[in-house]
Amino acid sequence: MGKKKNVDKTIEEVKEVKKADEAAVAEVSAAKSDAEEGKKKVSKKKKAKVRGEKYKSAVAKIKKGVDHEVSEAIKLVKESSYGKFDATVELHVNLSIDMEKNKTRIQFAVALPHLFQKQKRVLAFNNDTVPGADLMGDDTTINKIANGDIKPRRDFDEVIAHPSFMPKLAKIAKVLGPAGMMPNPKKGTITEKLEEAIKEIKVGKFEVKSEINAPIIHTVLGKTSFSEDFIKENFEAILKEIKLNKPLKTKGAFIKSAYISSSISPSVRVKTD
Repeated sequence: MGKKKNVDKTIEEVKEVKKADEAAVAEVSAAKSDAEEGKKKVSKKKKAKVRGEKYKSAVAKIKKGVDHEVSEAIKLVKESSYGKFDATVELHVNLSIDMEKNKTRIQFAVALPHLFQKQKRVLAFNNDTVPGADLMGDDTTINKIANGDIKPRRDFDEVIAHPSFMPKLAKIAKVLGPAGMMPNPKKGTITEKLEEAIKEIKVGKFEVKSEINAPIIHTVLGKTSFSEDFIKENFEAILKEIKLNKPLKTKGAFIKSAYISSSISPSVRVKTD
C-alpha cells in the first residue's frame, strides 16, 4: 500500500514538473510572439515624408470643397507633382446615378486630342485583309491564342472583329476578357467598318467606363510633362463624352463632382459646367 502511494506521489510530481515545463515553454513562446509583433510594428512605421516649400505652397492654394477652374486645377496638380518620373494626370468623376434603380454602367470609347500612349498593335478578325491591321486573325490565330502561342499585350494590344467572327472568338474569351481585349460593340471593336475602327484606335481611342458597383469614373488625361492646354483639351474631350452618355432616366445634373490629380499629387476639385 505504501509503495502504491509512493508511485502515485511520483506520478503527480512528474505531472507537476511537466506542467511547469509547458508553462515555461508557453511563456517563452509568448515572449517571442510579443517580440516579433514589436518588430512588425516598428517596421510598419514609415518615415514622415519631407515636403519642399514649393509643394507646400502649391497644396496651400488648393481650396477644399471648392470647384476650381480647369486651367487653375491643372496648374495646381502640375505644381504639386514632384517626382523623378513623368506622372500620369488622372480624372475622377462622381456621377449622379441611383445604382439601385439604374444598373447601367457608363461605358464609351474616346479619342483624345493629345496622345500619351504608344500606338497600339491591332489584331483584326475578318475574312479579308484590313488595311492598317498589324495582325490578321483566322481560325489558326484563334487556336494559337488558346494554346498560348500568341498572347495579349505581348503580341497585340487591341482586338477588333467583324460580327461574323464573334461565335468563333467565344473559344478565347477567357484569354481576351481578362486582358480587356474581348471585342465589344460599346467599345466599337465589333464592327463591319474595321478599317475605320483601326484608324480610331491608332489615333489613341480608348475605353472609359464607370465602376461596376459605383457611379464613379476613373480615367487618364495625360502626363505631367504635357502643357496645361494639352491636358485641358483632353479633359474637355472626355467630359463631353461623359455628358453625351447620360442615361435617359437620370434627372438633373449628371456629374456630381470631378477631381483632377496626378499619381503623386493631391486631388483638386474642378468645375464641369
